[in-house]
Amino acid sequence: MLELGGAVTYIAALAVALRTQKPYYVGIFAACNLMVFWDWVFNSAWFFNVSYDERLLALWQVGDVEQPLFAVLAYVGFYSFVFYALAHFAPRLDDRFGALQWPILYAVAAVYVLIFESIFVSQGVWEYHQRDAFKLNGVAWSNAWYNAHLILLSYAMMRLLRRWAIPRLASRLDVRTERFWRDTTIAVASISTGFFLAFCAQLIWYVLAEPWVVDSPRPF
Repeated sequence: MLELGGAVTYIAALAVALRTQKPYYVGIFAACNLMVFWDWVFNSAWFFNVSYDERLLALWQVGDVEQPLFAVLAYVGFYSFVFYALAHFAPRLDDRFGALQWPILYAVAAVYVLIFESIFVSQGVWEYHQRDAFKLNGVAWSNAWYNAHLILLSYAMMRLLRRWAIPRLASRLDVRTERFWRDTTIAVASISTGFFLAFCAQLIWYVLAEPWVVDSPRPF
């Protein structure tokens, strides 16, 4: 059932990207697919230290560690919708909230991830192997600001790189044109940079806090 829900989310995100007929939004979807490999890194024993329910279908396996198909599909679909909405509605956010949009988005991103993850952790879909002092309802509470950093830094880079490099978005999906590859590349670069910066900031936190437990079932 989880895999089905993930597949629906993934396909819907792809359909929305293609329906725009704009390479930039296809690039956002492509960037979120590449972020799947970030998720593999995030879950490792020296970062989130997460293990999944063994009953979940695996997309790939390295040693005894599996990457669930459900997590990949849901991850790509969810972030694709988030970044599509931010890119599409950026002018409205500017008009409605101005600079206040940044703290508002930060707070929303921080709160919803804890609620969302609490639901799945309570159902045993995944488990954080961190000390109790670093968990809230079973969820690593530092994910609140981490998710906020992921989204806002990516949003900031999307706005900046689009302003600097794309005066006007291409409006047709023609892979033979340079504009197609320019727009898709800018979208991929924007989100990739946002994820990298958030990752570096969070890694500093983990190095200082050392929240992990020593009896984690993860070999790496």
